[in-house]
Amino acid sequence: MKEIKTHLKYLIDLVGLNEDDYSILKKHSDKTGMWADEFAKKFIAAISTYEPTGEIFYREGVRLPDIGVDVVKKWYIDVTSGNVDRDFWRRQYLIGLVHLKHGVENSFRLGMMSVVQQLFLLECLKELDKNEAVKLYLSFKKVTDVISGITAEGYFPNLVVAIQRTTGIKKQVMDKMVNLEIDTLISEARSLS
Repeated sequence: MKEIKTHLKYLIDLVGLNEDDYSILKKHSDKTGMWADEFAKKFIAAISTYEPTGEIFYREGVRLPDIGVDVVKKWYIDVTSGNVDRDFWRRQYLIGLVHLKHGVENSFRLGMMSVVQQLFLLECLKELDKNEAVKLYLSFKKVTDVISGITAEGYFPNLVVAIQRTTGIKKQVMDKMVNLEIDTLISEARSLS
């Protein structure tokens, strides 16, 4: 968890996320909250109709469109509220773990976060004057970029921890095994060129 906190700090610093961004989100939270239902429906439609992501959410007897609109709406309101604190980041980290459990790959999460950002930008441009739309969108983008980064950054380390705990393999042994295999993969990739 310490590594995740360090990566969170790096991401916040690098994207320039700050109190002004939280204030901008809070200022517009009543308006952006009105977009929540439509936003959640469009999000669910996007992941349901794309076959590779749709398969994830229709297996194990779970039909995401039936349960997901409320979950996505809650997440959206959480993000657009501007109430970004330690608990907020902890919830985002937990969402990443749930995605890992269900096999939601980073490419899916990163691609869908781009869809989220695009949907938000379109609403901003439709509902606000240009300058305010840009400010609000950039604040939203910074928060969602950090969310993407922290969930992607946690994906592999959490997978490794899970493997270590279930197999009993010590971290040092796992690191050595992984590095040896990465050397093999690098050699294979170089031989392709």
